[in-house]
Amino acid sequence: MKERVQAAVDQVLRPLLEADGGGVELLDVSPKRVSLRLSGKAAYSVGGRYIRTLVIEPLLRKATGVPTLEVVLEDEVSRPRSMEMDASEVMREIEEQEARDRAQQS
Repeated sequence: MKERVQAAVDQVLRPLLEADGGGVELLDVSPKRVSLRLSGKAAYSVGGRYIRTLVIEPLLRKATGVPTLEVVLEDEVSRPRSMEMDASEVMREIEEQEARDRAQQS
């Protein structure tokens, strides 16, 4: 099983994440769980949750043949507060910045 997971990480996941400024390291494989460490944009981007749900989990579940496989993602380093914002906080920040920009242009 570990060989199949490592192959999926090396051949599919790593190139995909590296193309967008991220990285991945396989930490542990057990019959019901895979642990990965993400780095760069893969660990901190707003789309990271979507990458996990739509790419990483399905890929590893298919590679292992375990439809209920738990995928645990660990960050390489602790995140700055600005990287922990949820989508609503990000949108609020964007809207506030746009309002400041409009005020400066007036």
